[in-house]
Amino acid sequence: MAAADRTITVEARAPLKCSWRRKVAKMGRKVAAILEYCRSRPRRDRGPSIGAAIVDRGGRRAARAGKVGNDDSRGALVVRQQRSFPMTKDNILAGCRILIMATDGFEQSELEVPLQRLEDAGAEVEIASIDDDDITGWDEDDWGDEVEVDLKIADVDTDRYDALVLPGGQMNPDLLRVEDEAISIIRAFAGAGKPVAAICHAPWLLVEAGLASGKRMTSYKSIRTDVANAGAQVVEASVVVDGNIITSRCPDDLPDFCDAIVAAVADRRARA
Repeated sequence: MAAADRTITVEARAPLKCSWRRKVAKMGRKVAAILEYCRSRPRRDRGPSIGAAIVDRGGRRAARAGKVGNDDSRGALVVRQQRSFPMTKDNILAGCRILIMATDGFEQSELEVPLQRLEDAGAEVEIASIDDDDITGWDEDDWGDEVEVDLKIADVDTDRYDALVLPGGQMNPDLLRVEDEAISIIRAFAGAGKPVAAICHAPWLLVEAGLASGKRMTSYKSIRTDVANAGAQVVEASVVVDGNIITSRCPDDLPDFCDAIVAAVADRRARA
């Protein structure tokens, strides 16, 4: 048989742009990556693919002292310069100290926006996590930036703070709600009558702490059944304030969420 007779012609076909098989495969790879990250990610060595911007250890403390850190080869160093906060309406929380509690997988904006808003209002804000390594956010559909941790949850003295803020993100509160010390901190803030603010999936933590029963609350839509089953009256609103418990639904609600935190802390301070 001649060589020409053995030639097989294959007609080229353009790849499918939106194949359901590709979507399923992509989703499977993403879920597998998340699970692997949570199980076995080295705590002391975080590579360049995890976050575009790194807040290096001591960076926020250096910023408060008026020092500027060096650029990190893995990404831009984020520090905040020391500022003075005169007692004005815009800096109504001057002299207040607020704790943000989070771990890996927090929704990026739900930590960073309250952090900035509360500092702009004059408060000193500290971040506590399970250990003292930097924590990595989740930004919409991928890992986001790292944020410096100020102290371990085990070292938190709730008497030093005026309020507690709990960012959401699906992974972050799910990891925290199995930490007995984290739940004890939430109960301590609530028991002292201090504002406890939870957004998105973070009301899971309020449920775990036994604070939902009899409260008017809101949350991300996928956990509202859990919140209702815990005895709360679920409300469809951008922010719900019931006593010292503040809840919101999602990042779109952050302006109202932050305003409610500022108002609650300022009101409690005025009544002290």
